[in-house]
Amino acid sequence: MRKTISQAGVVITLSIVLLLLDGLSSLSADTNIPFIYINTTERTLSVIDSGKTKAVFANISIGKGGTSKLRKRGDSKTPLGEFNIVWINHASRYRLFFGLDFPNIDYARRAYQAKIIDLSEFESLQKSFAQKAVPSQETQLGGYIGIHGIGNGDLKTHLTFNWTDGCIALTNKQILQLAEWINIGTKVIIAS
Repeated sequence: MRKTISQAGVVITLSIVLLLLDGLSSLSADTNIPFIYINTTERTLSVIDSGKTKAVFANISIGKGGTSKLRKRGDSKTPLGEFNIVWINHASRYRLFFGLDFPNIDYARRAYQAKIIDLSEFESLQKSFAQKAVPSQETQLGGYIGIHGIGNGDLKTHLTFNWTDGCIALTNKQILQLAEWINIGTKVIIAS
């Protein structure tokens, strides 16, 4: 079974969120744009809006392979970093699916330097980002990473195990609640 959130963990999480908010406010004059902060260690997803936590969803699931700063296709790891929502599937088998811009340009650069992808694949991803298009989901880094519900999946499994292939999963009730804060372009920060 999963551990409950410790008081020290909450303090650390809040400290990280405050540091992120401080950094984000210097990037944009408009600090009223909500963003999603996912703490993979505490298994929480928080909605931050105007510098305030509007909602916290506990007992989320991540990839069964854990997390990584350099994910590869098939390793079932949840990628760490900053992403944006670039598509929404309302007819997903997981109830709702909010697709991330994974692999993003930071991932592509690190993967190219690590020789996981070749120059052609790297240039293709660069071109997608320059055109503000959804990046290829068929690279050596994998794809189809997002935030979704459990659909017809087993709630007990969701609450007990990390079961996804790299996505962030919430219960169906939680994903419907989260939907009120999600739009194309919503920033998502995934941290450990």
